Amino acid sequence: SHALIYNGLLIARNFKVTTIFTQEILALNLTDGSLAYRTEIMDRSDPNTWIYRQGPAIGSGFGLVYFAGTAYDDWHSVYFAFNASTGKLKWVCKIPEEYYPWSNFFAYMPQACAYGRIYVLSYAGVFALNATNGEILWHYSAGNSGMETPYNTWPFGSVGPVIGGGVVFAPNTEHSPTLYYRGMRLHAIDAFTGERIWTILGYHTPTAIAYGILISNDAASATTYAFGKGETKTTISVSSKVTSVGSAVLIEGHVLDLSPAQNGTPAVSDEDMTPWMEYLHMQQPKPQQVRGVTVELYAIKEDGRTISIGTTTTDPLNGGLYRMLWTPSEEGVYTIVAVFHGSNSYYASSAATSIGVTVAPEKPAVPTIEIPPATDYTPLLWAIIAIMIIATLLGVIGIALAWKSRKQVR
Repeated sequence: SHALIYNGLLIARNFKVTTIFTQEILALNLTDGSLAYRTEIMDRSDPNTWIYRQGPAIGSGFGLVYFAGTAYDDWHSVYFAFNASTGKLKWVCKIPEEYYPWSNFFAYMPQACAYGRIYVLSYAGVFALNATNGEILWHYSAGNSGMETPYNTWPFGSVGPVIGGGVVFAPNTEHSPTLYYRGMRLHAIDAFTGERIWTILGYHTPTAIAYGILISNDAASATTYAFGKGETKTTISVSSKVTSVGSAVLIEGHVLDLSPAQNGTPAVSDEDMTPWMEYLHMQQPKPQQVRGVTVELYAIKEDGRTISIGTTTTDPLNGGLYRMLWTPSEEGVYTIVAVFHGSNSYYASSAATSIGVTVAPEKPAVPTIEIPPATDYTPLLWAIIAIMIIATLLGVIGIALAWKSRKQVR
């Protein structure tokens, strides 16, 4: 099973049932079908004997053929390499105890070779080995699944990886096509570091990569997906086509995704792409917070001089809108340009509009109002006070005389 062709040979593993159940590696000449070599495992007491569970895969440029299996002695997982031309054993790599027992499930899928590495999937995760000596370079886990699976993690089971552009695409699967667990995902892993790049929900079988696009079939929804960079559209407008120096104008627009699957929806940041795609296509809740993409704004004068207006970010939850106030400081006709430089998820796009800036009108002269000098009422005030004092004194004197006259009459 999982036969491959290398250098005029058809190489495959073979089950052999005699008095002792064994397996072997067979290489047949393509021209006449004659046997080129047979590597047979029979001595179960030898710790370097295995049940071949997986393979083969070929490492380009190294002349090696790779298999994975389970050791007879302790049922631990092993990866091993043979000379593809002679069938001679080249190296053996035994998986450490920390990954036991789930690393010995390499069920039913081939490995893949690229960048001087061999990538193998197991229930314990994804392993990257040095193709020339079997050294473990990194291990990737799908994370803790809690009680959702019996393995404490989501398994990588019955589908091999697809590799392209420095990325390993590995799906969570089982030995059965039935979808048993929630949380199964397709994982995009950095082929050199083993770091997670992105994931997406689904019971995926990645099939091919071409023109920068990954094709994958999701058994959970019976849907075929194409993952890759999307085209975008940037729009722009200004609140006033003509303004004056020193007067602010509002620049606004949108950055939209033109991919056929979600044409006209807002572009979002790489960091929030997974929940946004799951919302649009997989009936997941709409994210409450979604970051947008960065837009740079420029004003270009007629003489070609470029002025940086500033940088802003779109708001996907408001239709992908961006906005910024600008106060021109010089008169002239400007081309206002909005630039989205693209991202890992989108290709770049831009848009432009124009605005005229005139000299600010002169402010009308404010008339000077002459206020006549205030009249000095001080002398009059003192005169009134003097009169009042005199009148008061005369009144007092009059009262006193009247009182005196009244006494004399009595």
